Amino acid sequence: MPGLTVPNASEYGVSIQSLDQAEPDSLDFQILGNHNYGVLSGCGITVYSAGNGSADLAAGEFFINSEYGSISAGNLSFTAAAADPRFDIVVVEKSGASFIFNTVVGTTDSTNPVFPTIASNQLPLYALYRKSGVTFNANSVVDKRKFLNISHRTGTAVPSLAADPGDIYVRTGATLDVNQSSMYVYVDGSWQNIAKYQQVDEGLNPFLLVGL
Repeated sequence: MPGLTVPNASEYGVSIQSLDQAEPDSLDFQILGNHNYGVLSGCGITVYSAGNGSADLAAGEFFINSEYGSISAGNLSFTAAAADPRFDIVVVEKSGASFIFNTVVGTTDSTNPVFPTIASNQLPLYALYRKSGVTFNANSVVDKRKFLNISHRTGTAVPSLAADPGDIYVRTGATLDVNQSSMYVYVDGSWQNIAKYQQVDEGLNPFLLVGL
């Protein structure tokens, strides 16, 4: 199931590559407890083992520090593993006025590696277990996405990604299109503008001229 996961210790040697992956980290509790951060949709991952490892990341929508954002699909190439294990965290990061996928590289530790510190402009997506001599593949990746069930979002451009029927979007900080309001609702597979308006010039009502 996609979403925040902490593997069971009994999975050691079966579907995970290290007992370290079964140990909750402080970041796990931060992800669960801070509702200003989370994924609305997407940001799935496809992992490749060649070289130092890489991944394709799917397009997605999310909140970072209460700010709505969206990102197109992208690719990351990872840093080489070392003799001692470490955790790297794949994040979506606000960079200037846009959002990018990035990797926060952790610190190696021979006995108990922990997750690196995540900055306030970053949203954790996946934890990567890295150790030289251990094949990097899908079992090396643990899903750290926390999905938010939020029907309201804002931004300066109409979102292109799918949403749940009835979700509302408020367009802010941008010049509105002709005859368009700032309110959109997701209906029948697309974002539809609601409360459309049209400015109409009408002549004076003759009854208002009586007595003038």
